[in-house]
Amino acid sequence: MSPIRLLIAQNKSDLYVRGVAEAFSRLPDFHLIGGQIVSLRQVEQFLQEQPADVVIVVGEEGELDEFARQLVDRARRITVVRLIIVPPSLQIRPSVSELGIGELVDILRTLVRTSDSAAHPRLLHTHIASAEPTARARTADSQALKAARLWLDALLKSCIARERSRPSNELPGLTIGRDTVVELLEQENAAAPEDANAAIRWAAVGTAIAAEAHSVPFAVMCERLGLTELERKAFLLCLAPELDLRYQRAFGYLHDNYSHRHATLGLVCALLGDPLTVRGSLAASGGLARWRLLETGQAGWAADEPLRIDRALLNWLLDHRSLLAGDPQLRRTVRLAAWPGSVPRDHQRCGPRTARRTARLHAAGLAFASCRR
Repeated sequence: MSPIRLLIAQNKSDLYVRGVAEAFSRLPDFHLIGGQIVSLRQVEQFLQEQPADVVIVVGEEGELDEFARQLVDRARRITVVRLIIVPPSLQIRPSVSELGIGELVDILRTLVRTSDSAAHPRLLHTHIASAEPTARARTADSQALKAARLWLDALLKSCIARERSRPSNELPGLTIGRDTVVELLEQENAAAPEDANAAIRWAAVGTAIAAEAHSVPFAVMCERLGLTELERKAFLLCLAPELDLRYQRAFGYLHDNYSHRHATLGLVCALLGDPLTVRGSLAASGGLARWRLLETGQAGWAADEPLRIDRALLNWLLDHRSLLAGDPQLRRTVRLAAWPGSVPRDHQRCGPRTARRTARLHAAGLAFASCRR
């Protein structure tokens, strides 16, 4: 099968467009005409010398739309892509109009491979999010996460300080003596008062979240999902082992089992107040379960079950925003772009009912199938 002949044109230099061109040039089933990005003035010359299956026109200017339509009118077998590079946006629900390079490649393969001699010209309008090279740096510099780590330090230190010293005949994490068991059973169940230092640290966390509510993934998640203060604290305890290895060791100590290096529901409830009250409040608000922020089975969480952040969400929080869109649970039901070949046609060619429905879907920003002749 012959490679797909691709021509990429732009009216001004863009570093990210070079990355797009390089990505296509490395694919064995694509041939980048001229081996480089060309200017708009050179398009006609290159098309005369070597026919193209796809022409990608990059830029935001309105006159490029007319240029793309003229290309479609002159070349009946060509697929023209009007590509706009948009800056990365921090949002939990990706826009259906933003594609990655992988999705764009899949669409072009389908459009070209399914074309025949009777195929009509195709004009595809789409956006692609530019790279986010500073995503990790932005997360590392987050004041909310820095404040959260200080709060975690204060909370865990205050909890450990309240514990009694262990008898010399006990091996921490392995054995527990009779006297210790009796003493534990005789303790009152009243929740310990909140540590003053931890309270001050938490106030700083709230201030930092409000300040970074539009720029840092963790703060965006807290604000957009409307998590309660208790849910935010519980989530941070679950996130702690991913932030620093020290918290894994601290959790092992508090569990009296060094193989338990993640927070459990029982430990979270004990750290945040009266265990039964905290557990009831988390169940009543339901934010952690409703938004599936934690990995869980069908029946919820047991007190001794490790609570881990959902893998795709964790990657989005700490690594790169686009990884959330790669969640395998979401990809089965959500498509971020129109199906290949579903390029909107001229509404005048459709019936009035189809045109009205298409206009409503387009206005809502949803991917929709085009009406066909």
